[in-house]
Amino acid sequence: MPRTVLVIQITYLVCVSLLFILRVGTPNILFFALAVPIGLIWSVRSRGFILAFSPFVAMVFFYEQLRSIAAQLTHASIHIIDLVAWERALFGGALPTFWLQQRLGSGLAARVLWNSSIVVYGTHFVSPVLLALLIWSHRRDFYWRYIGGLLVITYLGFLGYVIFPAAPPWWAYHFGYITEPIRSHLSAGVLLQTPNPVAAMPSLHAAWALYMALIVWRLWGRWIGLGAMLLPLAMCFATVYLGHHYVIDQFAGWALTVILYVPMDWVWSRRISIEAQPV
Repeated sequence: MPRTVLVIQITYLVCVSLLFILRVGTPNILFFALAVPIGLIWSVRSRGFILAFSPFVAMVFFYEQLRSIAAQLTHASIHIIDLVAWERALFGGALPTFWLQQRLGSGLAARVLWNSSIVVYGTHFVSPVLLALLIWSHRRDFYWRYIGGLLVITYLGFLGYVIFPAAPPWWAYHFGYITEPIRSHLSAGVLLQTPNPVAAMPSLHAAWALYMALIVWRLWGRWIGLGAMLLPLAMCFATVYLGHHYVIDQFAGWALTVILYVPMDWVWSRRISIEAQPV
């Protein structure tokens, strides 16, 4: 399994490099620098631990490279109006982000909820690593299955950002495509400096959170799994409330996870049953 994951990363590295060269230009040198530690992994004594957590380093590098693609986009090539129309059609003309921000008000309870949402939103990059550490410590036999699924979901999400660049609510409001005021916990100037400010569809916040909850359910049973299901629900609320995603972005992220997880879980279950059979 580790070798398979390594092949996935190298294949993705080559394919995205070709995409940059054909559509954008020469990739950032840091992008190619990733090949150095990958090559050295096999020659160091601690290669097991280094290899185990190299996928997270790779994902950060790959996400940073989306900056090059985002810089080439114009408003005409970004999906904006169609997303707003779909969201309004789904919710009877209302935008959930604006509706939540207006209905929840600005009192003490609203401030607590707002700050709690910021905390939940901030766990996006932390929780997959924490779960990886937990699985590495207690269920190492399942570790590479978890990482493999996370990589596939992430890279397909990155591919979706390239094929279908989509603006989030805060972006649409900032550039005048939404008349309702949408606020965020970060300024538009800060948000526009992220690697790809129009990487909204599918929502990897939703996809990762649901995937982790399903993994917890798979490894530690129904009751702990039901508790873990609070994470995707909380993440959905937080990202919509803070103006980072539409609800349809969440649906797309969840759909991506379910479509990939169901066959993967079937393969895992089948492999376990085969291994359990007496020789």
